[in-house]
Parts: sequence; structure tokens; C-alpha cells
Amino acid sequence: MSQENVEIVRAFYEAFNRGDREGWARLLGSDVELFPLEVGGHKQGAEGVVRGTSEFISHFASYEVSAERFYDGGDQVVVVLRRSARSARSPALIEDQFGQLISLRNGRIVRFQSFRGVSEALEAAGLVE
Repeated sequence: MSQENVEIVRAFYEAFNRGDREGWARLLGSDVELFPLEVGGHKQGAEGVVRGTSEFISHFASYEVSAERFYDGGDQVVVVLRRSARSARSPALIEDQFGQLISLRNGRIVRFQSFRGVSEALEAAGLVE
């Protein structure tokens, strides 16, 4: 089952980067929670996560997160993400790397928790690099 979870997370980011909102939204559990890096950005429920994510992305001329590596933790997957974005107000390129702990249940994503460092995400999952 855990490799299936890695593939679900991989499919999520592939759909997200294609701009396939329906494709990535379909992988979310109805009770999904999102804890982003941005303070006060907590979203709950599939509709809230889809709406909040779409609103956040609308502030950018371009926004992409590339999944660089996956750590299989059974019902949790840690993803190393590289973000590349351009603000709608500035041509400056924003690039960074962060870790995300994703929890799954019954083939659906039920929690996203972002961490500034990959090691923090691994520690939260009880995994060691």
C-alpha cells in the first residue's frame, strides 16, 4: 500500500503542475487539511483547500512545485519540493526548496504539512534520511 501512496502523491503534483485542478482535487479526502508555510494559511475540507490554493496561486504570474524526491513512510509520504514562481507584480524569480509531509487514508490525501527544511518533515514523519 505504501508504494501506492507515493504514486498518489506523485500524481497529485503532476496534475497540479499541469493546471489540472479537477485532477488534483479528486485525490483529496473530503476532510483534508492544509498547513502551508505561510502563517495563517490553514485550510480545511476539500473545497477549502482547493479554493485557498487557487487563491494563493492567483497572486503569481507562474507557480510550479517540482517533486524532487519521495520518502515512503507507509500512510505518510515526505516530499522534497522545489518551488519556482514569479510574482504577478514583479519579474523576479522566487526559488526555494522545502519539505512536505503528506498523510493518506483510503487512497486519498487527508493532510499536507509544509516545513521549511526537509529534515524537519522527515523528523515529523519519524523517518531518518
